[in-house]
Amino acid sequence: MSIYIKGGAWTNIEDEILKAAVSKYGLNQWDRVASLLTKKNAKQAKARWKEWLSPTVVRNLWTKEQDSQLLSLAKLFPNQWKSVASTLGRTATQCAERYEHLLAVAAGETGGDDDDDSQSLGVTGPGIETLPAKGGETNYEARPSLPDEEQMDDDEREMLSEARARLANTKGKKAKRKERERMLEESRRVALLQKRRELKAAGILMSLVSKNKRAKKEFDYVSDIPHEMVPVTGLYDVSEETRLNEQESRHFQTDVRRQGIDMNKPEEKKKRKQRQQQESEKIQADRKHKLSIEAAAQLVDEFSNHESKKRKIELSKPIQTYMTSEDDNAIKSIDSDILLKSKDLLDQKAQEVTPLLLRLTQDTVDGDKKEVSSTQKPTKIRLYVQKFLKDKLTKLPSPKKHARPIDNGFNFDNDVDAEEELDQLTRNTLDLLVKVDHELSKLRRSQAVQKGLPIPDPKLLKEIATLTLELDKLIAKEYCSLVKSDYTKYEDSSYGGTIIDELDEELFKITTQEIQKETNTKENTSTDTTEDTDASASETTISSNASASEAIELLNKIQDQNKQLSESIAVLSNNSTFESSKGQLLKDIHEAYVDLVQATTVHNGQLKISEDEQRAISNRSTYWNTLVALIAKDEQGIVTMYRDT
Repeated sequence: MSIYIKGGAWTNIEDEILKAAVSKYGLNQWDRVASLLTKKNAKQAKARWKEWLSPTVVRNLWTKEQDSQLLSLAKLFPNQWKSVASTLGRTATQCAERYEHLLAVAAGETGGDDDDDSQSLGVTGPGIETLPAKGGETNYEARPSLPDEEQMDDDEREMLSEARARLANTKGKKAKRKERERMLEESRRVALLQKRRELKAAGILMSLVSKNKRAKKEFDYVSDIPHEMVPVTGLYDVSEETRLNEQESRHFQTDVRRQGIDMNKPEEKKKRKQRQQQESEKIQADRKHKLSIEAAAQLVDEFSNHESKKRKIELSKPIQTYMTSEDDNAIKSIDSDILLKSKDLLDQKAQEVTPLLLRLTQDTVDGDKKEVSSTQKPTKIRLYVQKFLKDKLTKLPSPKKHARPIDNGFNFDNDVDAEEELDQLTRNTLDLLVKVDHELSKLRRSQAVQKGLPIPDPKLLKEIATLTLELDKLIAKEYCSLVKSDYTKYEDSSYGGTIIDELDEELFKITTQEIQKETNTKENTSTDTTEDTDASASETTISSNASASEAIELLNKIQDQNKQLSESIAVLSNNSTFESSKGQLLKDIHEAYVDLVQATTVHNGQLKISEDEQRAISNRSTYWNTLVALIAKDEQGIVTMYRDT
């Protein structure tokens, strides 16, 4: 069997693979680089890179200074071409070949091989006859690569594909190998479980652990350490404490499973505390609200009792009165009574010493937190009472707009029993009048509100400035004001439109009469116009006094007109003629469009060519002008030079 020895001439494919491998693995991992080359080893790959492929290799011509330096270094380091090459910045092969060339040139100039100097300067050591016979050149690493063959061998094709796969892998070979091993292990485990399931279904029990007693007694040198003695951790023996800790842990787990102990006690305690705080705040707020309601209710009760004890008013003829200073003082006294009563109620509640009442009845002043005397007004409670009374007063029904008799002759000294009650009939009459007034006010509303039509949004109305006629502007302005007023009254009270007051009954009647009169005049004019049109139309109608011959003649005339109209309609509605004319028109339009597109394309092309020519003309003229200027300048310089000479 023949033994294959790696080596030989380098091919272009091997050089490219070597450069790509060096760019990925660097200049130190030559074994990994050589693993991509099937016919070369690490030493040969390194030599090929150092001698030929490295970009640091100098390949320019030798100078005389380098030749003299080479000869001097060869005397200092005989046959140590790597040391000489490192000094000169060239390869060892280049230095050796250049040295041989210099010796050959020197021998040719001196004229013979018998010169002792030339022999002393020659290369020493074993010659080529001592090397093994390999059939040609031996220093393949310093020679150009062989060109690629048209048909590559299978070995070269496989080497190239593997190099492509490995060099294109940027994720790392080890990571992919680990992932592949993990997947194989998982598939092996799944296959074992499937096999065990199938055997169990067949009635054969199989364990994942070997049940061989002999195997159990033996050591598993892969996973265990035989006769291992684990040293004790620490200076003292704590095995008893460890045992107690494990026992307590087991008891705790048992209690948790049996009783369901919550593991989140601190969080639950915090949440419970927050919940209690929120409940206490809510109770305090409810107590505060209840206190304000009680104070306000008591004040309202006393005020109502005070009103019920008033004497009834003796009605007389209506006389317009105004509020006097006495009435104003009475109202102020009522307000002061309300405030005093609320203060007394707060003083009574303050006897119950609670944090809330202490907080409400005491204030802090400045930064020293000095307590204020108990005579200070409780501002917070007063605000609560005012807010409560304001809410209650806003819920009262709106006042009715009807006149009531007011008498100035109030006599509070009279007894209540001496006053007479109003007659029931009078009250019923007043109620009826109020209802009639209300219904009449409904009739005085706008027609859109009376008919229940939707009121438009004022934002959608047309601007008045766009109208031209002054009359239209006035009508539009009045219309907009009516719409805004009705929208504010019946749709959205927060809109803020100006509300128009309702008309009086007399003014409303006058307005309706004027509108009715205007509509009657328009109807008369419309009847006149209709009479004129009827007179013109009577020419084509038959009067009741016409004879039979006139009627027949008129019918024949109408028939002829009808026939002519039918013929014209038939001509116009002829489908074939219309379709043919339509198709011809479409064809003409298409041809005209095609011609237009072609003409536009040609025109655009000519414009582009014209622009390019203009640009080229300007460039060429600039270039020639520059050349002419240079020539003129040179001629001027020559003339000046000859003139000076």
